[in-house]
Amino acid sequence: MRTPLTWIREGLDRSFADQREAYQRIFTRCGIQFSIVEASSGAMGGSESKRIRREDHAGEDLIASCANCGYAAISRRPPPVCP
Repeated sequence: MRTPLTWIREGLDRSFADQREAYQRIFTRCGIQFSIVEASSGAMGGSESKRIRREDHAGEDLIASCANCGYAAISRRPPPVCP
């Protein structure tokens, strides 16, 4: 049975996906090379946090990525075990 909390969660998940897709279209249309990486949600909390990063050598964070599985994350976030 679906509860009001289930509806809220589904709505938040859809909103998160819609916003991610909008940013992807904007960056792509502008010709900007980018990657979407795992990030820490920090004090904001939450179960999922992504950061859209312009591929550049400048900036405060280092990106750790795996060529085998495609996983990428801010280097402060612990990596999963690759398959």
